[in-house]
Amino acid sequence: PIDEELKTQRMSWEDGPKKVMNRGQRKRIHAEVKDIEKEDYALWSVLRRQRPAIPRGWKALLELFAGAAVLTATFQAQGYECCQPLDIRSGWNVFDNEQRKQVECTIEKENPYLLSLAWPCGPWSPWQRLCPDKDLVWAKRRDWLEVFRWFKKIVKKQRDRGGVSMLENPWPSEAWNPEEMQQVIALGLECNKIDMCSFNLRDRESGLLHRKGTCHFVNGGLGSSLPRSR
Repeated sequence: PIDEELKTQRMSWEDGPKKVMNRGQRKRIHAEVKDIEKEDYALWSVLRRQRPAIPRGWKALLELFAGAAVLTATFQAQGYECCQPLDIRSGWNVFDNEQRKQVECTIEKENPYLLSLAWPCGPWSPWQRLCPDKDLVWAKRRDWLEVFRWFKKIVKKQRDRGGVSMLENPWPSEAWNPEEMQQVIALGLECNKIDMCSFNLRDRESGLLHRKGTCHFVNGGLGSSLPRSR
């Protein structure tokens, strides 16, 4: 199960060696945190250029695989009402059929105008090509194919009711290739490749711009408001 897999990848702060930081180390970490905050702000600042009107009776956003829920926080900071963001960290498990049904109920009852799907790229990363156990890689990907079929169901419903869906994963992610995902894209989603250097993403050591391409598939004309690859 995905939650058990994640548990094995985490380490409690109590498990590691403890060391008191000096003033210089604290100052450097504080500066790095500020840099990350600036990058997050720059990433979503495009949403602040124009404040589109949300149809009456709709909430602005439902963010799935939310992580730190930066997108939700950005919408809320602009005064929009949003659905509760969902993520494995908050106990939401996309592989649980009952929990997927709860999401469908939320969409029906709370009317999110934008449905954001930014699932983990781990099993689909190009780095997986280096894994010697191809059966293990395929087993992890096979679990996601059912999720992609569910994506098709909710994206179609979202489109038919007048809402917008946005899918996000890295540009080289192999998640874009399966037939199950191609069927989602065929629902009328527009591809937008974005290089993160457009948001001043830089290598921490050299300070040089880091291209790091990511990709959004969006419907409803929202793609024209997103920055493009340079």
